[in-house]
Amino acid sequence: TGADIDMTIFPAPQWHELDGGRYIGTADCVITAEPEEGGWINVGIYRVQVHNKNTLGLYISPGHHARIMREKYWEKGKNCPVVVTFGQDPLLFLVAGQSLPYGLSELDYAGGLRGAPIDVIRGDVTGLPIPATAEIAIEGEVPPPSEQVQTEGPFGEWPGYYAHGAANEPVIRVKKLYYRNDPILAGAPPMRPPFITFGVPIGAAAIWNYLDKADVPDIKGVWCYVGGSAAAGGAPFIIVSVKQRYHGHAQQAGIAALGSRAGNYHGRFVIVVDEDIDPSNLGDVIWAVSTRCDPKTAISIIDGCWSTPLDPAMHPDQRDAGNFVNSRAILNATRPYAWKDRFPPVNALSPDLRKKISEKWKKELE
Repeated sequence: TGADIDMTIFPAPQWHELDGGRYIGTADCVITAEPEEGGWINVGIYRVQVHNKNTLGLYISPGHHARIMREKYWEKGKNCPVVVTFGQDPLLFLVAGQSLPYGLSELDYAGGLRGAPIDVIRGDVTGLPIPATAEIAIEGEVPPPSEQVQTEGPFGEWPGYYAHGAANEPVIRVKKLYYRNDPILAGAPPMRPPFITFGVPIGAAAIWNYLDKADVPDIKGVWCYVGGSAAAGGAPFIIVSVKQRYHGHAQQAGIAALGSRAGNYHGRFVIVVDEDIDPSNLGDVIWAVSTRCDPKTAISIIDGCWSTPLDPAMHPDQRDAGNFVNSRAILNATRPYAWKDRFPPVNALSPDLRKKISEKWKKELE
C-alpha cells in the first residue's frame, strides 16, 4: 500500500509494434459493483495500461457494463471502486469475455459452469471480491474525467486494427497491490483474426439462447466468424440456421439475432441459412449466400446500431464526434419461402441413397 506500490515491477509487454505503451491487462478481469441495483458484481475484460507506479490506464468501450457502472458512480459525485486481477482462473477469464445480461454476475455464471462457487477474498479497500486464484491483483478507484485523465493507447485491438488512437481516458489510482511470490502474468493480446476462438461456442450459444427467449422457433444452429467470437467483444459475422415455418421467419431470426446483446455490439452481418446448411462450415455458408441470396430482394440494411470506437470502418470524423454507431446487413440466404417447394433440388446424394451405397459396398469400403 501507499508508497510501496509499484506496478512497474511486473514485465508488462508492449504487445504490438504501434502500441502507445505497456499493457499489463490483456487477460485480466476488471471487477466493479452496480451502485444502485442491488450491488451485483460485474467481471469484464478491459485493456489496462501501466502509466506509472500507482496509476493505470483503463479503456472501456461505450455500452459495456463496467462503463455504465463507472458513470453511475461519477453521477453521484463518487470515484468508482475497482479490482483488477491478472493470472486468475482461466474459466473466469473465459466467462468475463461473454456478453451476459445486465444484472447477471460473471462470478455466479462461472460458478454455475464449474458446479461450485468461485473462491474469493473480500478486498479491505474497496469491499469488492477478489478471485482467490489470481496471481496479481490490485484495488483502486477511478475518478471522473473532470478530475483526472491520461493519454491511453493506441492499442492493436481484436478487430485486427489500431482503429482507436491515443486519447485521454480515465485512470485507476492503485490503492493496494497483492501478488504471489514469482507471480505468473498471463496475457492474451488481441491480433488480426482469427486469433481467439475459445469463446465462439459460448458467444454463439448466447445468441441462440436469446433467439429462443424471443420465441423464434426451429433455430437449428448459430455460429460466429471473423473475430466475431463474442469473447473478443463483438460479433461482426453471425450465421443463423433455421427451418422455415412461415413467411418472414428467416427475417425474424436475423432481426432477433441483432437484438441480442451478444449479437448487437459491433455487429456487421447476419447470414440466415436453411436447416441443410451447417453454420459452422464457412464453405456451406458461402455456397448458400452465392446460390440462395438475391442481392436486390434478400439483403436488408439497418442503420444507427450500437458500435464502438474500435470499428475500423467508422469515418474518423464520426469517431471524433463520439457517434459510435454503424449499419448492419441481414442476408437472407434461405430458399424463398413463397416458392421454396419449387426451388431446384440440391445436386448431392440424399441421406437415404448414401446409406444404401454404404451398406451395399460395406466390405469393399472397409
